[in-house]
Amino acid sequence: HRPGFVVSNNISMTKFCPEAEMMEGSCAKFCPGKCFRAVSFGFSPDEYFNDMVLRATDTATGQYTDFISYYTNQSSFTTIGNKTGQCCIADVVANTVEFRRRYVTAHLPYGDYNLTFAVRGNPVWPIFQEMQWGRPFNCSPYIDDTTIHIVPPPLPPGWCDDLATNGDGSEGRHYWVHTGGGIQAWTGGVGGANDPCVGSSGLRKDNFAGPAQFLDTRCLSEGLEYEVTANFKLMAKDANNNSFAVACNPNERASMAYYSCPRLSIEMRTMLGHNIGDEIQTLYMFPVATAVAPATAGWNTMVGTLTILPEVANATTVMIYSERARLGVDILLDNLKILPRARTCDSLILNGDFASGDTRYFTNYGVGQINIVNLKNPDGSANYAVWSYNRQQYFASAAQEFKVSCLNFNDTFKVSAKVALVSAATGAAVTCLPATKSYNDSTHCPEMVVTAIKGNVTKTYSAGALIGSWKTGLLNDLYGEFTVDEFMDTAELVQISVSGVATSVDIILDDLSIVQGTQWTCDMGLVRNAGAEDGDTKSWSPWLGGTIDAVNATKGIIAKDGSFSFVSDGRLLSAAGIQQVLNPTCFSLSGVYSVSAWIKLVTNNTDFACDPASTALSNRCPLIEIAATNTGGGATLHPVGGFSGSSWNAGWNEITGTFQFFDLELAAGTTSLVIAEAATGVKMYVDKVDIKRVL
Repeated sequence: HRPGFVVSNNISMTKFCPEAEMMEGSCAKFCPGKCFRAVSFGFSPDEYFNDMVLRATDTATGQYTDFISYYTNQSSFTTIGNKTGQCCIADVVANTVEFRRRYVTAHLPYGDYNLTFAVRGNPVWPIFQEMQWGRPFNCSPYIDDTTIHIVPPPLPPGWCDDLATNGDGSEGRHYWVHTGGGIQAWTGGVGGANDPCVGSSGLRKDNFAGPAQFLDTRCLSEGLEYEVTANFKLMAKDANNNSFAVACNPNERASMAYYSCPRLSIEMRTMLGHNIGDEIQTLYMFPVATAVAPATAGWNTMVGTLTILPEVANATTVMIYSERARLGVDILLDNLKILPRARTCDSLILNGDFASGDTRYFTNYGVGQINIVNLKNPDGSANYAVWSYNRQQYFASAAQEFKVSCLNFNDTFKVSAKVALVSAATGAAVTCLPATKSYNDSTHCPEMVVTAIKGNVTKTYSAGALIGSWKTGLLNDLYGEFTVDEFMDTAELVQISVSGVATSVDIILDDLSIVQGTQWTCDMGLVRNAGAEDGDTKSWSPWLGGTIDAVNATKGIIAKDGSFSFVSDGRLLSAAGIQQVLNPTCFSLSGVYSVSAWIKLVTNNTDFACDPASTALSNRCPLIEIAATNTGGGATLHPVGGFSGSSWNAGWNEITGTFQFFDLELAAGTTSLVIAEAATGVKMYVDKVDIKRVL
């Protein structure tokens, strides 16, 4: 007995064994001293690869041979005339389902080989390849992972610019498969009655079946980010088998719900080894694109983001697939695009002005629904905003997730937005009152809130509040800042939304912007926007009722210094005024501080002279106070400044004081500087507020 291997007498098997000997009485040959082993590859079954071969090239000699790929078409019987059981036609559904593969197997003796896929002599890449070794025979040495080298062809110029292939269906169903329900070429795409598209073929038997496509694994580099967009339409059939479009609701979250819209998700299959019996890991990423509002019974839009995580980059196969539409409807797709997006951290928000005319990049947070409204500009041009309605919680609203890699510890971000409120019952404009504390009260003012989630822990951060007085029936400015703490820095999800609005009220949001700013430090001043020189009331808010606005000479008031000053109006209580929350880390219990502010009092458009000696609510003079507030309790007030003269002059007067903090003030949940206590009903103008450490 000589060592060797018996092989078929064909060129693929004998190319690397020229010394093979014909076996008498057989069509086989004997390769003396050779040890063969098989290696198989599964890849896309698309018709484009019908003529695929695997070329094995001996790296030592340059000789090569081709191994022909094969595919087992599944067939079904057809009916011709009155006869049944006529054989056979290809079963398109069975042949295009996601788990079907075309295969090629190379049988090679021990050596070192480059392996390339080719069609009619041209190197190609079959979108993906799944390699599996045959069991070695009782001989050695034999080929293994160290002696074969898969050589992908160079990427064609621009090939990875769009990860989707034939996304518009212009090449029929090429490159498309399905996860159930079949796949077919349709007409009636976004471009009109004759425009091609692709879709399922009326056989969807579960909510998760739909058209799908494998992504070219060569393009999937870790860290890249893509924008995923597609148009979709849902088609049903009437009693006469005629197709017609049906609507879905982008706000519907339940996957099995009747009005659920389709979404796009990713499936990743990773072969953890290449030997028979090795584990295959399957992971899912969802959603990577969801339906945006508004949605109609026709063509609609899905938008989302795909970030190439390590699990995606290292996967053996990656498939994007549509799912989530009720049984009995076909999912049609057109214009699928997966385009690179260089999203910077210059702004955390995308589509914050809703110029796209839809809700792309925004989700529905809490129980409620969102849609687009056109507020229209004075010239009649479109001005889109997002409308939150059917709200079941005070925090239910439109929300947008941040790109968490843009959030770094101690970074500070500035938040601005415009918000209007309308009655859910009547659509009438709603007025909010800054003094209202209960979220259940329809007059509570909206707030911007950042929510960070890590595991089962959720933290919320105040990120914006009303600046200026509320203007009923108009969009109002909200402004705030937030600083990334350790929890937010490591959170899995961070988003911003509108909160604090009673469920009886709908929210309209527009012009949401978040940009990185400079964190305010104690060295920059103990009081921010001290004279309204920002042109607004940033960092200030009403105290115990009334309103606050920034005014200048156009309102008939000449500021004490600069162009602007604050006005506290609508003061139904003497204790009402304005406040600024202080940073307690800027202050010390041992420190001595001076405080000052310039005040002008007006009633009935006439200067008002308070009485420095009076404590009566009708003519008392304003005070500067430190307010310490803890959750669930009232404020503790500490007067620290007042008017020291004998008579209040017409125009601007300065109130001053010197003080030290009490320990309870610096330890309180909120420590505020308050300017209040002027006569009830008097307008109080404020300018040049200052705190300095003197000792």
